[in-house]
Amino acid sequence: MNDLIGKKLKFLVCVLFLIGNGFLFAQDSEAELKQKAEKSYQSNDFEQATTSFLKLLALQPRDSYYNLRYGTCLLYNAEKKQDAIRYLEFSSKQEGTDPEVFFFLGKAYHLNYRFDDAINSYETYKSKTGTKGTKLHDVDKAITESRNGKTLLASLNELVVFDR
Repeated sequence: MNDLIGKKLKFLVCVLFLIGNGFLFAQDSEAELKQKAEKSYQSNDFEQATTSFLKLLALQPRDSYYNLRYGTCLLYNAEKKQDAIRYLEFSSKQEGTDPEVFFFLGKAYHLNYRFDDAINSYETYKSKTGTKGTKLHDVDKAITESRNGKTLLASLNELVVFDR
């Protein structure tokens, strides 16, 4: 009887070991995940890119670049645009981060009615990138839109939403 239990226990341990190794081999390496995430991001498949960058953030939660990309993806496909602010703010405070973070942070602030913060972020982006950045993103237009939003919000008396 003990011999039968011992054999079953050995068999169970072997099966669990093989299953565990199968899961390890099924996982993408960080480099493969990054390549997949970048490909999705570049092709504007933000839903897939969001999933991939979230996995990368699980591996490297303090990585400035992963926070930038994940926050940007949230701007394009998440219902709660305010979630993007957390990741973009973190990335913007890191040394040597891509200046593009300030454009997307401005966009996140704008979408959350934080127009003064949006204008400041856009201005920071503009000062860090110069004419190169204004060719990539229409920063002056974004600043004007934020100023208009600020004016409209200040003169708003009563807001009634009929439909989303």
